[in-house]
Amino acid sequence: MEMSEVRPRHAARALMSDARRLLLVSYYYPPVNVVGSLRWQKLSAALAQRNWVFDVVMVDPKSAGPLDPLRLSEIPADTRLHGVPDGTSPLFELQRSAWRLVRPLFRRGRPASEHAEESSKPPEVPARESISRAYLSQLMFREMLQWAERATPVARRVAAQHPPELIVSSGPPHSAHEVARRIAKERSVPFVMDMRDPWCAVENMPKESASRTWMRLADTHERRCVEDARLVVVTTEAARVAMCERYPNLTDRFITVMNGADPENIPTIERNGRFVIAYAGNLYFGRDPRNLFRAVARVAQELRLTPDALTVQFLGGDSFEGRSIAELATEAGAEKYVVHVPSQPRMEALKLLAGAAMLVNLPQYAHLAIPAKVFEYVQFDAWLLVLAERDSATELLFRDSGADVVRPDDVDAIASVIRNRFEQFRQGDRPIALNQDGSFSRDRQAKLLMDALDRL
Repeated sequence: MEMSEVRPRHAARALMSDARRLLLVSYYYPPVNVVGSLRWQKLSAALAQRNWVFDVVMVDPKSAGPLDPLRLSEIPADTRLHGVPDGTSPLFELQRSAWRLVRPLFRRGRPASEHAEESSKPPEVPARESISRAYLSQLMFREMLQWAERATPVARRVAAQHPPELIVSSGPPHSAHEVARRIAKERSVPFVMDMRDPWCAVENMPKESASRTWMRLADTHERRCVEDARLVVVTTEAARVAMCERYPNLTDRFITVMNGADPENIPTIERNGRFVIAYAGNLYFGRDPRNLFRAVARVAQELRLTPDALTVQFLGGDSFEGRSIAELATEAGAEKYVVHVPSQPRMEALKLLAGAAMLVNLPQYAHLAIPAKVFEYVQFDAWLLVLAERDSATELLFRDSGADVVRPDDVDAIASVIRNRFEQFRQGDRPIALNQDGSFSRDRQAKLLMDALDRL
């Protein structure tokens, strides 16, 4: 298979004689402009400072997108990028389309409300196996591994030309782990598995293929990679605990290296006397805003506030479970206090967040993951209201910090936090950024990974 190499636009520096070479297999990497490529874009720069030199096997940018060539300027100058084409096979699309046509037949007789609940509730492993979902699960795993089959000979060729001291994979897509595992085993090189999201976890199981078959396949593929890895990196402490419980004999190979806050040019906004609560993002993974609205309505009524004194600004997502933000706010009695703002360019979004006195993180059913937005929130001079279940990844992150962490179903506690912060604001107190001391910075997390790789 032809190997396409993409080079950064700036000139590469000469390799030092003591440079250490690392082969990274990551489906997403710059210039592909998706969230999944950001982690190793930042980690690559940090590792280059310890004289690591990279070869990256990634998806061919021509079959990925969206692209941002400017992101290439942030990766080390002598990084070699090797693109591997990808695309769904016609057979897979045909079978998947046929399944979607048949699917309504299995839904007949179910109440309409059950359809709506599926958008907010986490997937569950059904008590009875569904033949259609089991079949779709097999299709999805076969399709996922197709890129691994294409990428393996490319990675093998790269490793032969530039022998690595370490081979690292980053997923999802988790097919990257299988490629790295194979090459590391062939060359007897340590294999490091970086899981940005859990693989064999119910909360990460696609709802349309929720089945025992999906869990069995995920377990088989994940276990094979974990058992061959010298080090398994996860992004939250909750995920590390879950992996230790799944693999009690391998607990010493799991470490937590979170994502973190990157330097950001926060615009300076002069706040008026209004107490603004802001949320940015879409409403998925169970991010239910209704209890927030109920608490706001209660505080506004108790303190007899007008919208000029208290406002909730929602930036981005305009509906939840098929109902608009305005409808949900009206139902909670907060319609006068909730404003929906359509998605904005990044600088305009930063201005909106910078003008808020409080930023809110809504709950999610993915308890092993931390929303990326909170690492932006901690850089603003704003109080942070975190709605999260006890012992979830997000709750563990902000436990004992300056954030207000509240259970999502406790409307009384949510209202109490808003009331207390509003009173502080009215008395002239102003919040400061939680990351002012750098405790949430990505650099600190990168050091944990660099130290672990050095030990290998």
